[in-house]
Formats: sequence, structure tokens, C-alpha cells
Amino acid sequence: HPSAASHLRPYPAPRSAARRRSPPAGAWHPPAPMVSRDARLALLLLAHLGLPRWSLAFVMPAKHRLEAAMPTTPRVHVLTVAGAANVDYTASVQDAVLATMSPDDRYTTLCEPSCLEASAGRLRGVVEIAPEDAFPGGACTRKGYNCTGYELAQMRFVYGLVSQVRSALESGGELAQWYLLKDDDTLVDVNGLLSQVCGYDPAELISFAYPISCPGAPPGRFWIAGGRGWLLSGALAARLARDHGEEWVRLEAERIRS
Repeated sequence: HPSAASHLRPYPAPRSAARRRSPPAGAWHPPAPMVSRDARLALLLLAHLGLPRWSLAFVMPAKHRLEAAMPTTPRVHVLTVAGAANVDYTASVQDAVLATMSPDDRYTTLCEPSCLEASAGRLRGVVEIAPEDAFPGGACTRKGYNCTGYELAQMRFVYGLVSQVRSALESGGELAQWYLLKDDDTLVDVNGLLSQVCGYDPAELISFAYPISCPGAPPGRFWIAGGRGWLLSGALAARLARDHGEEWVRLEAERIRS
């Protein structure tokens, strides 16, 4: 399960040559997995930034050689929620993630106003989201005070996904097969992640996430920890944005303001 990988799990040591057996003549033998070079680079970046290994919430333990031709449809659209105050850090993590992506994959930074100026071109695909645009009824206030930066960032997860998917649908553009919503400090080996879900059909309603129980909520109700990363199929992203976008944004605004 992709969302269950909270750290890199090393492969077991290979068996000794004496115990290793050759496959029968003519038998098909699957290629041995190889440790992802990009994952090792991500670990080095973590050490450089002084972060714990569990920050690699979505880095897969391995990636495999892809024999099939690259599809014309973008495999994944990565949506990263960021702020203008930590541009250097955000750009470092972004570059590590981009190193594991293919040229046709998409990357968007969902940021607060002033982010374009602060980033000075270092962040990829910056989309500034103003509170008065994201929150129904205008600016965000909570118990008589303006919402904190953390609370505003929570809305960028929901509003950012809805607005990006709707923009693609309305322009007649092609949706990605998968959408990955994450925080700006979440490192991802994108090729490794996609190799783990290659057996799933993105035309179906599929979600991989880390669920958190809602206090007092009925059984089966839970929150999704978006910071760790939420991978959803293109079909599910389209259904949520097209059919439930307004209600989803409204409910998220009510939750943040309450």
C-alpha cells in the first residue's frame, strides 16, 4: 500500500552463492528489484537538511525498469501546498522530487499570494491562491480572528485540487492518470510510487491515503492526512472536482472556521 510507506525499508541481504539456485532452462525469471538511485539521493538530502528519515512519507523502497513506452497521457500531476516564507527549503525538496519524474509529468505549487515574487522563478508551476478566492464568503476568520497561515494552507489542499482539475476539464485539456496532493516538505520518489500502483486502473475511483479517525464521528468516517501525501486516480479527482467541488470547499471552510 503506497501510503503505508513511512520510511525506506532495506531489502534483505542476498542469499549466499551456495544456496542460490539457477532457474530451469527456458523459464522466465522476473528482474530483481534495484534500489532507487533517486531514493538514495533523497536520503542524502534529508541528512543535509537535518530531517528524520520518516519525512520520506511517499518514497518507495525500489523502482523497476519500465519496459513499456511512455503513455501520451500525463502519468501524474503533483500538487504541492507551499508558503512564501520557506522558498529555499521548498525549492530543495521540489528539485529532489522532480528528479524522479518524467518530462511529461506535471508539477504545480499551490501557494499563498506573494509566492511568485518570493520564489523568483525557483518554484515550478506556481499558482497563488488568495483566501478571498478560496473561502466562500471571502476572507477566513475564526472566532473573531484572522485564520493562521496553517489554517489557510489547509484550504489550499482542497481548493487547489478542485480548481486545478476543473481548469483542465473546462479547457478541454487532458487529465493526468493520477493526482498526488502533498505538503512542500514531503519527499516523493514518483517513479517508485507509480511502479507500486501500476496494477490499478486510474479510470476507476481509487484513493491511497493515510486515514485519521474523526473524534466522535460515525464508524467509517475519517480524515485524510494530506501532508503525508494523497494519491488519487484521475477518475476520482474528476468526480470530486466536477460533482462535489462546491460542497467540498464549503465543508472544509466550515471545519477551518469552527
